[in-house]
Amino acid sequence: MFGRGWGCDEPCVDAFHDPDELVAPGWGPFARLVTGLRVRRIQAVGFFDFLKRSKPTPDRRPGPKPVEQVKRVKPVDVVSQRDAAVIPEPEGLDKDAGKARNDGLASNAHVAKAGSTVEARRQAIDRTSDDAVLAEVATDDPDASLRMRALKRIRSDGVLVDLATGETDIAVAKAAIKRISDLELLADIAAGAPRTIAQLALARITDEALLEHIAMDAGDAIIGKAAVKRISDQGVLTKIAESAADPLVCRAAVKRLSDEGSLADVAAHEGPIEVRRRAIRKLNDPAALARIALKDPNIEIRASALRRIDDATVLSTIASRDEDADLRMQAVGMLTEPAAFLHVATNAAYADVRVAAVRRTRDRAVLTEIAKADEDAGVRRAAVHRVRSRAHLTDIAENGRHADVRAIAVRKLRDTSHMGGIARDDEDPRVRAAAVRKLQEQPLICAIARIDSDWHVRKAAVERIEDQDELCMHAKNDEEWQVREAAIARVNDRTTLVSRAKWDSAWEVRRTATARLDDQTVLANRAKSDDEWGVRAAAVERLTDQALLANRAQWDADARVREIAIARVTNEKLLAKLAAADSDETVRTAAEQQLKRLTSPSIDADDPKEKP
Repeated sequence: MFGRGWGCDEPCVDAFHDPDELVAPGWGPFARLVTGLRVRRIQAVGFFDFLKRSKPTPDRRPGPKPVEQVKRVKPVDVVSQRDAAVIPEPEGLDKDAGKARNDGLASNAHVAKAGSTVEARRQAIDRTSDDAVLAEVATDDPDASLRMRALKRIRSDGVLVDLATGETDIAVAKAAIKRISDLELLADIAAGAPRTIAQLALARITDEALLEHIAMDAGDAIIGKAAVKRISDQGVLTKIAESAADPLVCRAAVKRLSDEGSLADVAAHEGPIEVRRRAIRKLNDPAALARIALKDPNIEIRASALRRIDDATVLSTIASRDEDADLRMQAVGMLTEPAAFLHVATNAAYADVRVAAVRRTRDRAVLTEIAKADEDAGVRRAAVHRVRSRAHLTDIAENGRHADVRAIAVRKLRDTSHMGGIARDDEDPRVRAAAVRKLQEQPLICAIARIDSDWHVRKAAVERIEDQDELCMHAKNDEEWQVREAAIARVNDRTTLVSRAKWDSAWEVRRTATARLDDQTVLANRAKSDDEWGVRAAAVERLTDQALLANRAQWDADARVREIAIARVTNEKLLAKLAAADSDETVRTAAEQQLKRLTSPSIDADDPKEKP
């Protein structure tokens, strides 16, 4: 049957025509396969390889008989080499396996990647040790079990990383991650891979240094926060809270911090504002909070620290020195100790803070000193308004450095026993005037009205004079019209009133005097002759003569005087004429309105039948 033995260089094998001629027990399937094939010439090695892969069927015996036991009943013609070259392969034989057996060109790699049957690819995978080939099979094979089989044979962590991060099959990716032995590579996957893959890698990591790397660099905040939850080292958490790329991860690290020193470091570190705020909210160290509230350059951080402080000294310092007005006022509002209020009220660099502190200070002596000496008018006024004691007010009125608070103190005092001296001697006319208005002694009032150098004081005194002769004298002789006007407003002497109405140099005095006259002749004279429209208007308002009113309504040079006169005219024809022809629109309008008032029937408000 076979020539030259099995180890010869030139293969030789007979081809069988009839499978029944192979009668050796246990060789029936092989005989039928070979006979139906009309085999080409094959290598002896390929032949034995084929024998090794054959599986016995249940009805076969456990193994093939030795070749010597095969009985050849009928010789067969050897297929010529020329004919064998064109004999087709039998159906059912794996083409890739046949190629590997017949011509040796196909390798295990080719079969593993492109074998036409699952079994062929499985056997090739089991014989393949090339990680690149196995990775390609694990990625591309359509059969899930073969992909997993190939993956389990891969030894290179680098190849497994590529599979874990680039594979769309989650089962393959998960299996790849389970087989990676380099934990640093796993950490890189956790930090940069998509969330599902990163979570698988993270689950295998327990080393806090690697967890720190993941938390610091994770592109996904969910992964970073998950890594933080597995870290307990306060130093590592501090680094993450200060420097992690994602603020959400920083916040998660702060949440796990419990060490006061670490919290203080994060609160003082120039990181995201919200992270620092969260650290401050957990921080209980008074010294650290005070340091942040006093020195941090960020206003929001100082405000967060301020809300955690209850030390009166620190609050007073912030209220006195902080450059932000809102923080200063907030600190003042948090003070509760009287001594702290006093310190701020007397030492704060900013007036608004001193005012706020003064408004919460109850010490009258301190308030008196502030009112007397503070450089800011607002602070002084706030202080003096809180003083109610007669002794303290008198002290301020007599000894205050600034006139504004002395005047306020004078106005608040009910005791007039000190007013005479203040009215005579105070250097500021506002204080003297305020004191004069409190005086009751007429001789002193008259004396001040005559001799005081400031017209404000003389006017205040004139307004308090009761003697008509004194008033007439001031109405005629005072050099300031404001004083003369104040005096003429209280004069009852007709001669003085007429004289001032006609001859006073100040139209304001003439107007005031005219407004107090009833003499129609003088009023007519003033209505026609005075150069100032205000005086003429005052005279027209006091006129009762319709002819004079009609004259002023038509001929006064100032429309304002004509308008006042029209309001008192009752001549309907004249009003109609003015409404139609006056050059000033306001005068025409006034005439129309007066005409309507005169021509419209009066309505009795008590009679509902008369109502429209």
